[in-house]
Amino acid sequence: MQGNKKESEKGGSTSTEVRSNGSSPAKIVYVTYHGPERLTRRFSRFFEIAADDYGIKIADKERGADAFMSVQIAEDETEERLTAHILRVGFVLREGKSATVEDCESIGGDGDKDSYRSLLGILYPSLTGKNIASGLKKRYPSVLKTYVDPIKGNVEPYMAEVIREELVKADYIPMQNAKEADAVLRTMGATSSVIKMHAVKQHLSINISGSAKFKYDGDHMIYKSISQPYPANASACKSNAESYLQRSGNSDDSWNGAVAAVKSLAKQ
Repeated sequence: MQGNKKESEKGGSTSTEVRSNGSSPAKIVYVTYHGPERLTRRFSRFFEIAADDYGIKIADKERGADAFMSVQIAEDETEERLTAHILRVGFVLREGKSATVEDCESIGGDGDKDSYRSLLGILYPSLTGKNIASGLKKRYPSVLKTYVDPIKGNVEPYMAEVIREELVKADYIPMQNAKEADAVLRTMGATSSVIKMHAVKQHLSINISGSAKFKYDGDHMIYKSISQPYPANASACKSNAESYLQRSGNSDDSWNGAVAAVKSLAKQ
């Protein structure tokens, strides 16, 4: 007998799968469902498709089945908190006017392993620099000449050089001193802000007994809306927060669970 355990965490969903393979694949499975009819109906449709793909029949009665599967689905409304990390860069313009350009460096929930910065790794500084350069051009199109001063703050010093290089790539003219520049980079600061989200947490549990042994437990977070008022100091990350609302709902999670169960029945 072989055992296999798989744990994963992504985008607010976690799952644990434990599979044990017996001597031969299951041919007929009897399934019972527990939970909201809307959710169990969705899962049953996915399971029927997956079972058909692997040649496994679904029995109407327990008698005659060589495997038995229990599916439990539950969901609860909850409030999730996303943390937005923002870089604010301060410029001094002609006549002493000040300007601030912001960039959303990353956003994610507790334990979110796929935040923007984590995925991009060492690439994120140059992308942040590009965003600062494009933000400056969008807000202050008359600026042509720039100068980056040595600065202090809670941001790594090398970011000043990265931004200077990206300003040059964006066709800004680097000046030798602040007096000749249209915009002088003076300050940089990294801040964080909490964005509250209305969400639904779904839990999927699968237990198979008989000729196949299989257990699956998964939690999946579905973001429904952004709580109001939206924090003013996180405006740079608003589109990123809205992207959480556009992610897939429970269909992919149900499909993955259904396929995992069928593969266990088929001993694959």
